[in-house]
Amino acid sequence: MWLVCTILNYVTAVLLIICSIIRFVYIMEIETFSGIALTIYLIIFAVILICVEASAAQFRTWFYFMNFGWGKGLAHIFICSIVLGSGAAVLWLDILLAIYLCVVAIWMPIISLCYRSEEEKHVERKLQEIEDKKNESSDDEDDNEAEGQENEAGPGMAEAPSN
Repeated sequence: MWLVCTILNYVTAVLLIICSIIRFVYIMEIETFSGIALTIYLIIFAVILICVEASAAQFRTWFYFMNFGWGKGLAHIFICSIVLGSGAAVLWLDILLAIYLCVVAIWMPIISLCYRSEEEKHVERKLQEIEDKKNESSDDEDDNEAEGQENEAGPGMAEAPSN
């Protein structure tokens, strides 16, 4: 079931990017600053959705609420309200995007409620994977620093204790 939610979030991100590109192409139709700002926000939200789903860097911990169906639903409602609230800059594409976002915003919390215990285990597993990657990279850095110190001391020479 989490694969379906992940695919929906990737599809949402792609739709946000496509909508932004179309808005930039028809920038002459957007006469308000809020319309231009909205276009930039859509790209930012798309990047956040992709990074959270791909577990890039610390995005799952920075946007912790996006790990759960209710959080994804609220994020979709927020994006939908921004799309429709752009005043005079609302295009026909924005209305179609808003309808899709509303449907997904309803779907995500329903899935979250139906699979609550599995969702918690899924989130724990994803966060543990991030923690393991973080620990692995810090171990690699420690090993690289230790090798650098050995090279500075020279072969067979122990590092002198500092007073």
